[in-house]
Amino acid sequence: MKSPFWRTMAVLACLLVGLYILNPLGVPSQDPRLRLLGGSTFSIRSSSMTPGLQPGDYILVSAASYAFSEPADGEVVVFRPPSDPAQIYIKRIAGRPGDRLRISAGKLFVNDREITQPYLDARQNRREDSLRVQEQVVPEGQYFMLGDNRDNSLDSRYFGYVPRANLIGRAAYVWYANDTGRIGPLH
Repeated sequence: MKSPFWRTMAVLACLLVGLYILNPLGVPSQDPRLRLLGGSTFSIRSSSMTPGLQPGDYILVSAASYAFSEPADGEVVVFRPPSDPAQIYIKRIAGRPGDRLRISAGKLFVNDREITQPYLDARQNRREDSLRVQEQVVPEGQYFMLGDNRDNSLDSRYFGYVPRANLIGRAAYVWYANDTGRIGPLH
């Protein structure tokens, strides 16, 4: 005769496996922390988001945030690029479905309105493709992503739009950084 403890554990295990398979948050990841808990940690490996995020930083990512709301302009997002879905990138949303965007003289314009970008370091954005992007309209169900360090960022200027289904979650918090003054919520 089985004890109630093992029966409870078996029911709980079946429930967790069922939730993992059903993936109610719609996370495009096999990571059980994201699929079951709605959040996970990631490490920053490139300088494409400097000065805000530095290589070696660790961030908390909320997958649950996009299960219940739509991504917003300017949010820092972890996603799978359409050109190589095995990779995971982190960039900022510059354009949402239906937006008309362009970069002129290094300034981002969305729907003919200049977007203030206090997170940029002008010294990092000097290349021609960082200063100028032809006007384009973001297709339905797609997002245009840009790195904050545009001269050193593989983003939508190169691999195109990112489908909504490829968004893993919103980067919410830096929980470890070599410079402890940068630990805290992302902006």
